[in-house]
Amino acid sequence: ETSAKEEISSSMNTFIEAFCRKDRKVKLTNEYKVNFMNKEGDTVAKSEGEKLLVSLSFVSSLIKLAGERVSDPKKYLVNGATAPLLIDAPFGKLDKDYKKSTCEHLPESSEQLILLISSSHWEGIENILKGKIGKQWALINNSEKANGPNDIIKVNNKEISLAKYKQKADFTSVQELI
Repeated sequence: ETSAKEEISSSMNTFIEAFCRKDRKVKLTNEYKVNFMNKEGDTVAKSEGEKLLVSLSFVSSLIKLAGERVSDPKKYLVNGATAPLLIDAPFGKLDKDYKKSTCEHLPESSEQLILLISSSHWEGIENILKGKIGKQWALINNSEKANGPNDIIKVNNKEISLAKYKQKADFTSVQELI
């Protein structure tokens, strides 16, 4: 367990060092609480963006460790697993620079990355993820209302309407994007 905590902390610190603007480190407690520290080793408060970076670094570090242990021959440890990384709204509280650098790192964090993002979060990352995307889907809001706001997302130079009105029922449909 001590070794695993050290590996997780090391992986998290690599992430934090690469993407955090401030000189910060993290340290896991025995209870797996993450302390966010300045260069003097004092625990400091995190901004909303830093909270998200710490969370993403923790989860991606766990997935990385589990993946590395898939074929671990040690008999006293449970074998690891290759797991997808599923994140809902990973860029919501990040500014454009944090969003860009995090987006560049996330595809390397696991063998399969699933992002649930809104149209506003998609803007600015499409080109960063180009060539790394296997499949894309859009959730389409179908409404009985006669009309309403029309949320448009541009994917692969194609405009996709995320709302359809005058439908027989209110429901969400899934459209695969090509």
